[in-house]
Amino acid sequence: MDAIEKQLLVINLDRFKVINNVRGSRLADKLLQEVARRLLTLVAKQGQVYRLGADEFAVLASCITLENPLLQAMNQPLELDGESFQLSVSLGIADTQGLREAQSNDLLQKASTALAAAKRHGGNQAIYFEAGLAETARDTFEIENWNRLFFFGLP
Repeated sequence: MDAIEKQLLVINLDRFKVINNVRGSRLADKLLQEVARRLLTLVAKQGQVYRLGADEFAVLASCITLENPLLQAMNQPLELDGESFQLSVSLGIADTQGLREAQSNDLLQKASTALAAAKRHGGNQAIYFEAGLAETARDTFEIENWNRLFFFGLP
């Protein structure tokens, strides 16, 4: 077990694809840069910020409560090219408690599973990973596979 517990927060911008499709990739890229700036300012010396993909970021931080300040910071209007954008984010959170270094990949999987639950529940919220979320994800995966086999004959 780590001497200092850490949390991994996986952050996804709600409705980013709509902004990208309607306003174009140039403005969407500016928006992502501003989100990154806000995250870096918020986290400062308490952790590290990573970009995982298109509209997904991660924050690895000491076990401090970041979800409320993060949700508040991201909900602040953003001014770009004379337009105001109201953002919201979904957060999936997992901590290192009980994980050994060899299980560090599990941390990202757990945070991503929690993020999927936050998105399923409407977004603009933070959900902490718990074992039941993994079971729900497995059940959903199996149901989707059975549906694909039954309706489309696809493996």
